[in-house]
Amino acid sequence: MPTWFSDSPRFWSKVAVCVHGLDCHACCWLWKAKRHPLGYGRYCFTRTEQIPAHRHAWELFYACFMPPELFALHTCNIPPCASPHHAYPGTQTTNMQQCRREKRMSVGSQHYNAKLTESAVSELRQLNKKGWSEERLARRYSVHQGTIHSALHYISWKHVP
Repeated sequence: MPTWFSDSPRFWSKVAVCVHGLDCHACCWLWKAKRHPLGYGRYCFTRTEQIPAHRHAWELFYACFMPPELFALHTCNIPPCASPHHAYPGTQTTNMQQCRREKRMSVGSQHYNAKLTESAVSELRQLNKKGWSEERLARRYSVHQGTIHSALHYISWKHVP
């Protein structure tokens, strides 16, 4: 058994290692204990100290700490996966870019908090070109002026032509 595996028996007892063995890079190793509401494994050192399970698995496997400014990102996109083979260090920016690239992020009217639709954004951009002010558009669409400003200047709704 590799030394990294025996470093923390308590941790590894909470991981369902795949049937192919410890060297399997293909299968997910699912976390069997406490999970975050989004499904990510949470390893509890104490009652108040927790760490993402896939992050701790990576740290044990590579026998080093991941810098606190980095996140443990998944290659498999399976939240309860704790396989060190499926985790890698990256920034929050890298994580968001990956989400967008893989279309795992709600965009536009699909977002749970959207106040506008794609057709409304197209229409309000046309009305603005005809001279409508941000204030007038905000009243028409019953949203804050900042929402209109962001849509007009492609800060939000970048995907709408």
